[in-house]
Amino acid sequence: MPYGKPESDILFTRSVKAGKRIYYVDVKQDRNGEYYVALTESKRVKDGTEEAPPQFEKHKIFIYRTDIERFRNALDEATAFIGQENIVREDVMANAFPAEEEFPAPLPQVEEGDNFSFEF
Repeated sequence: MPYGKPESDILFTRSVKAGKRIYYVDVKQDRNGEYYVALTESKRVKDGTEEAPPQFEKHKIFIYRTDIERFRNALDEATAFIGQENIVREDVMANAFPAEEEFPAPLPQVEEGDNFSFEF
């Protein structure tokens, strides 16, 4: 790493906003010149006021070059699983109710003046 360059310099970044959370995907370089990915989840836990700024909770994960391919494969597999599960769930919901022709005939409409007297 070049002299005078802070360890925390971000070489590449992308962010994903999701409600009160923001996910950052940053590429950084360690002291030995090795690149790594820093994943950060930043979640607003307290809104700001005139007296105090908002408060955030941050969680970080570091993925080094030697692990990136395995991490990416695992993420791809998880994403494919979620996609497959959504398809399965849509199929289940589509088959959860009988087709329209399988429903019983609707009850006749009751109109004013109809006589419903019964003899015992």
